[in-house]
Formats: sequence, structure tokens, C-alpha cells
Amino acid sequence: MYHAQFVIDKELAVWPLSYVTPPYRLSVTRYEPISGGIKIWKERYAYFDYNEHTSIRIELNKIRQKMKSGFDGGSNIQLYLYRYTLPGISAADLLNHKRFVFEHIDLTGEEVQKALAFLLEKKMIRKVLEFAKEPRFSIAEPALEEVIADCWDILQIVREIAFTTWMYLRKPNELERKWLAVFYGNEKSEEIFRSYYYYRKRWKLKVKQDKEFSVSVQSGIKKLKVEVQRNIDNLYKKCNNDTIKAYGFPLDKLIELIYPEMLRQVHKKSWV
Repeated sequence: MYHAQFVIDKELAVWPLSYVTPPYRLSVTRYEPISGGIKIWKERYAYFDYNEHTSIRIELNKIRQKMKSGFDGGSNIQLYLYRYTLPGISAADLLNHKRFVFEHIDLTGEEVQKALAFLLEKKMIRKVLEFAKEPRFSIAEPALEEVIADCWDILQIVREIAFTTWMYLRKPNELERKWLAVFYGNEKSEEIFRSYYYYRKRWKLKVKQDKEFSVSVQSGIKKLKVEVQRNIDNLYKKCNNDTIKAYGFPLDKLIELIYPEMLRQVHKKSWV
């Protein structure tokens, strides 16, 4: 759910930035949860030469099309995006094939309902509210919810390492191709690889000629690798909690899914 506000800014300087996929997020302002735990926040983005840019987020692509047709000749545009999220997750969310990841997994309604019923029975999830006549569920134990959220955050850092590398430095190797396909499926993964191929062609000369920019990209990737390992180590410390142990949380399997050991070893051997 979102509402957008556009601001033309002819003097806006937004390049280069550390964020990976255009449009580039410059700032995020989060607001306190309101009724029923619904969260709202404000994101500020900046576009340049927006006609050539595509985002993996559907709502941002819709906005891009409006900008393309409604702002003739405007190349530097700021975008304020107001969004809110509902707490928990519904059966419809799990069946939505436009999810951020795992959209290629063809779950059936019966499979989802059985899984939710099982988790309710085991008291691993709880009903948080009903929206549009459909119940929404959340993880019952706050400590477990925090651990799962940490896993998601780690995935985002690993994605940024991969996407930054593919955008500026080199094409993905076979191991990285298989890793991304786990989350997006083969078809979507190939679309992502193609998009970064074109980005890489565009930036190739800049990376080669501008040594300062090249060093900053490499330095940024190194910092991300340190950050992701530190977060993984901290996550294992959290999982020593008796509450987490009681759930038999499969942390090893999740970490191997998010950042496989083979991929970590490849990253350790080189700066890319």
C-alpha cells in the first residue's frame, strides 16, 4: 500500500550512491505503529535518467511509468513514498505469486491452510487481527520472531553484495546463479542477470577510468562482507537462548540457504 508525492529538483545530485537497484533510496522515516500494529513509513528516493531504470518493486515501476509520461524533460526527480504494512501474514499472502522471494514455488491453498493450522496447533503462530475478512498470523514468540527477522536482514546484505558485484565488477559465477535461483526461480533469476549485464556494460568504462570510484565500490563490498559475518555470529549467540532451542529452530539450514558455505569461501578468497 503506498501513496507517492513527486518533487522536481533540477539541482539534485544523486550519483554515485551505494544502493544497488534504481530508484535510489536516500532516506527512510519510520513512524510508530498505529491501531492493530499497522506500521507506516516514509521513504525518499531520487531518480536520474529514470526512463532507463527499472526496479524489482512493482509499485515503484508503476510510479516510474507515471513519471515517464507526466514529467517531460525532467531528469532529476525526488520521490516521497508513503507506505504501510499490516502485521502478520495471511493465507492469501503466501499464495501471492508476486512475493519478493520464493514466488516460483507453486503452493496450493490446501497446503497453506494445513501449514497454518499445524503451526497454530503447535502454538508457533498466533492470530493478530482480521483484515478484509481474512485472519492474519504472526510468530507467537517475540524472541523467535526477532531471530527470523535477523535472518531476513542477513539475506538483504548478501543480496547487496551480489548485486553490487554484478552491477559494477563482473558477471555472476555458476554458484551464484544457483544460489539466486533458490529464491527467485530460474526464469526470474535470468531476468535479474540480464538487467545487471546491461548495468555492467554501462558502468564498465566508469569503473575502469575512475580509480576512486572503483576503490569505493570494492571497499563497500568488503564492508558488507564483514557486516554479514558479524550478523551471522551474533545470530548464533541469540539462538543459544533456551526459548529458541525449545522450538528446534533450524538455524544452520537457514544460514546455509541464505549464504552457503561454498559461496562464503569464494568471497573470502577475493574481494569480489
